[in-house]
Amino acid sequence: MAERARVLSVRHIEDFRAFLVKLGEGVQHGLAAADADVNATQRWLREEHPARLTAERRKAQRALEAAADDLRRKKFTPTATGDPASIAYEKKVAAQCKAKLEWLDEKLETTKRWNRVFDKETDQFLSGTQAARGVAESAVPRALARLEAHLRAIEDYLGVQTTAGTDLSLADGGSASVRRPADEPADAVNEESPEPTDENPEEQP
Repeated sequence: MAERARVLSVRHIEDFRAFLVKLGEGVQHGLAAADADVNATQRWLREEHPARLTAERRKAQRALEAAADDLRRKKFTPTATGDPASIAYEKKVAAQCKAKLEWLDEKLETTKRWNRVFDKETDQFLSGTQAARGVAESAVPRALARLEAHLRAIEDYLGVQTTAGTDLSLADGGSASVRRPADEPADAVNEESPEPTDENPEEQP
């Protein structure tokens, strides 16, 4: 059996545990921010932007119908002299309303197309970040649990050795060298050697 157990740098284990906590929190924060951006973009492409374009298209459709009515009315309304009235302005307004309506239709189709593209990109993003999510949600908590168990075991071990009267010397950096008690009893007393005498043993009777 070994004479001593050496525990190296408990403080470094605690520092590593703190590093893992920060790592897990950093990964989770980064993924949460990215997920929020993805969700916001999806919501804009699927709901907000199409709804705004659709509302503008309804207005443009009503404006085009009104311009067409004005053009027909002006076309069949003669002037005071009986000459046909000029419809240049009404035609220009109707053309502008029609161009805006076509532009909005194109915008709606473009939004639908980008919505499909973004859905594919989102799937790739989720697939690419799966490993990072596993680190934050599973690997880091498992590692922290193991470190906690190791630290508790080390603390229990050092506590048992101290209670048993073991010589526990701390080195730099938080390391501990734990020695087993000596085999000799602590209260052993060394016998004193007899003092030399001046008498010659040969002269004694």
